[in-house]
Amino acid sequence: MTTLPPDSYELLLRATDTPDNLSDEERQYVQQQLQTQTDWQAEYARLAQLRTQLQHYQPQFAPNFADRVLNRQKSAQLTAITKLMLLWFPRVAAAAACVGLFFALHTYLHEGTISIETITGNYISDEYNEESDWDEYIYESL
Repeated sequence: MTTLPPDSYELLLRATDTPDNLSDEERQYVQQQLQTQTDWQAEYARLAQLRTQLQHYQPQFAPNFADRVLNRQKSAQLTAITKLMLLWFPRVAAAAACVGLFFALHTYLHEGTISIETITGNYISDEYNEESDWDEYIYESL
């Protein structure tokens, strides 16, 4: 690692990372230390080498890495949707079946039969096709 004291090392890091944020006195002190001190020069060279290595670093990923990550994310989303469906489907299905049975029973008890005509409401006989007869039929059924 470094042989510099922590304050000096922090100052050298700031000088290499953001030299514009140094005051004039700090900048002068860093320049003087780099010209006279070998440990400062060695540390500055090591930081410059690390910076160059980081600039040219190309991360190596396994083949199809992006596809695997996206597939894992999709499967996690599908898993969440599947869990939600498994949680709510039995409840909703049971309620829908109860409502359907209630309406079928109501239709059967009220009309005496369950057919497409009674379910859709087309069970009015031909004798009530006239408008005036229709009104009478409605009032009679109430």
